[in-house]
Amino acid sequence: MNKNIFLVSLNIQSDSVEKLAKFKALAKEHQWIGKNLFDTTIILKCSIEVDDLLDLLQAHIFDSGDYLFITEVTRNYIGYLPEEKWQRINHDIFG
Repeated sequence: MNKNIFLVSLNIQSDSVEKLAKFKALAKEHQWIGKNLFDTTIILKCSIEVDDLLDLLQAHIFDSGDYLFITEVTRNYIGYLPEEKWQRINHDIFG
């Protein structure tokens, strides 16, 4: 099964703890591999397409006051992160 890698950035206006818990439950249910880069930015490895991911997140988590940005991630990446995050990204996402 082909795996897609997306960067998901969230701006949740209300019930953020509850909504992030729902996101984690949805990720577990669909066997997504997700790693938090920052509080509301997640790099996600999954077998669905971006439109389907958006539909799932809108249906189960987000309401009209929330904002969401999803983009596909390639192996061409760079940044300043703690070594632990790089290891998790390189092993769990791109490994």
